[in-house]
Amino acid sequence: DMQAQTRPVRQNTLNQPNYDGMQMDPSMMPPQNADSARVEVEGLQPKLYRMWHVDDKLGNMISIPVDTVFHNFQNTNLVEGMTGHYNYLGNLGSARYSRLFFERPEVSENIFLNPFSSFIVPTNRFKFTDSNVPYTNLSYYKAGGKLDGEELFKAYFSVNANKRLAVGFNIDYLYGRGFYRSQSTAHFNSSLFGSYVGDRYRAHFIYAGNNLKMAENGGIIDDRYITDPQAMAEGKKEYEATNIPTQLTDTWNKNTDFSLFLTHRYNLGFYRDVAMDKDTIDEFVPVTSFIHTAKFERAKHSFLSNADPQNYYKETYIDWGSAMSNDSASYSSLKNTFGIALLE
Repeated sequence: DMQAQTRPVRQNTLNQPNYDGMQMDPSMMPPQNADSARVEVEGLQPKLYRMWHVDDKLGNMISIPVDTVFHNFQNTNLVEGMTGHYNYLGNLGSARYSRLFFERPEVSENIFLNPFSSFIVPTNRFKFTDSNVPYTNLSYYKAGGKLDGEELFKAYFSVNANKRLAVGFNIDYLYGRGFYRSQSTAHFNSSLFGSYVGDRYRAHFIYAGNNLKMAENGGIIDDRYITDPQAMAEGKKEYEATNIPTQLTDTWNKNTDFSLFLTHRYNLGFYRDVAMDKDTIDEFVPVTSFIHTAKFERAKHSFLSNADPQNYYKETYIDWGSAMSNDSASYSSLKNTFGIALLE
């Protein structure tokens, strides 16, 4: 309850109340009767109810804490991970590998995307949201200058149509120029998702697409550019990283990936009365669930080199008169999982 405070009111020539000589809109004035000034004000506060992952086999919902704190936010952009336990090639969006064996994720059949876990969001790590207001999360990271700068933009949006149905989208764009020659990266992914969480029926859907492009340099020609830079700098004190010659130039790796994921279940059960403070509500008690999960994925990996160096590859089966690597590999997969869960 709120108790309004009133003070003497003067009347102006238009027979309207006037406070300190200012004309007021009558609809904005408090009531003159002090007893009627006691009012109840109730509003719906914006609330992010919960976020969760889904198991990519049986579709079980796994609740996750909603992180709204800025602590360590700057580390979320690091390819080496929040605690620096990944080895990587030094550039934003480059391949990485965890030094901790027990934290390495399960290797997927799409082997070419496994090293890019800093950018690829697997199905079982995708976030679903339940909120009474539209939820938006925008992040922008930038570091470095014109020659070696790197940028990352992330956008996440989710909105509830009602208390059961929610839809949204996710977009990530990454660009890293690299610190050495032929080391740039350009990644893009987007996804559409939806969830329906009811008493008897539950479903989650994800459409995702990834496009990753990376320049390859094969490493520097001579380690002395790093171990003994003065000997290689032609009398200078140092050798700029962007001027160090590399094994490969005009060489690229490209990965494209498209996937559709659906998991849904139907629950058998009964309703029971639950006593509250002033009322009784019906609570659904699931007993048995029938589950179906399906995932379709198609991916392609391409390797293109416009200038293959001689004697670089151990085995060479091309004509050096028109030497150019142009290799590709495709991958398609369709998985269906059926299950029955006894929830008693």
